[in-house]
Amino acid sequence: MKNSIQLLMEHALPPLTREKECELFHKLARLRRKKSYLILQRDVTTTIVRANIPLVISVAKKQQCPGISLEQFIAEGLTKLLKCVNTFDYTKNFRFSTYLYRSLIRMYKRFIQLELQRNRGKVNEKCKNEFFQYNYLTDDSIDLRLCDLRTAIQENWADLSIIELVLIKHTYNIGKELKTMNQLKLLMGSRMSDKQLQQVIAGAIEKLKKVLIDDETAEILA
Repeated sequence: MKNSIQLLMEHALPPLTREKECELFHKLARLRRKKSYLILQRDVTTTIVRANIPLVISVAKKQQCPGISLEQFIAEGLTKLLKCVNTFDYTKNFRFSTYLYRSLIRMYKRFIQLELQRNRGKVNEKCKNEFFQYNYLTDDSIDLRLCDLRTAIQENWADLSIIELVLIKHTYNIGKELKTMNQLKLLMGSRMSDKQLQQVIAGAIEKLKKVLIDDETAEILA
């Protein structure tokens, strides 16, 4: 007998190409302006959703922790997928899958935290320890937006160069010791002037701002 995940995967479609994705979102935007075409809107939305079911399941499996069922994670992910279809701006020239992935990571981070708070004695301690260790969960006193920034840097969402990554990690104390400008110059072997270092860091910050969809998270870099 097939389980719910296998049945869900049977309804999944192959991933969309960039061109097909752009075409569907353009069509969806046009149909939304013509409010009478609700059935066509639903058909386009369904196609996008079905093409992204495998991504939701993949991320859910990676984020799942003991004590919370995979079905719960997938259900939350599918709800987020539908919301993302409605909020995605295809004119910003990045892929929907990228937007969805980052939205899922942020959503699961909050979901797990709420579940841990709701079921303090029921959720396996291993889950809590794993997520604290890898910064997927934070203490209530730590701003979750900073975790979005940390994740963006650690996973290199902005495709920063090795030098940009090293400098930005030391500048923001993310996985590296916080360093002053003089210490950064020594780290680079005095190959750069203060102005050059500042330009590299500023360039890296701008790249990060572009990939941080949440404007409030981007403000941390300001």
